Amino acid sequence: MELEKRKTLGEERIRVNLDDQNEVDLIGDLKRKIAIIIDQVNSVEQKGSEHGRLKSIALTELESASMWITKALTY
Repeated sequence: MELEKRKTLGEERIRVNLDDQNEVDLIGDLKRKIAIIIDQVNSVEQKGSEHGRLKSIALTELESASMWITKALTY
């Protein structure tokens, strides 16, 4: 009987190993779509400091969403 290696906290939090190809494909597709949206938001001409702040928040939240998608689909 082979003992299963327990994951470290770091391995668990960043999802070092994905379980199957379907997870890899789904996560990859979603992350590619988020990357396209990030590029679109970033390309919008900034119209003042408040608009710049809003763009910055949007970009940060999109990056966070990418991270949370991975965690949610691989939990």
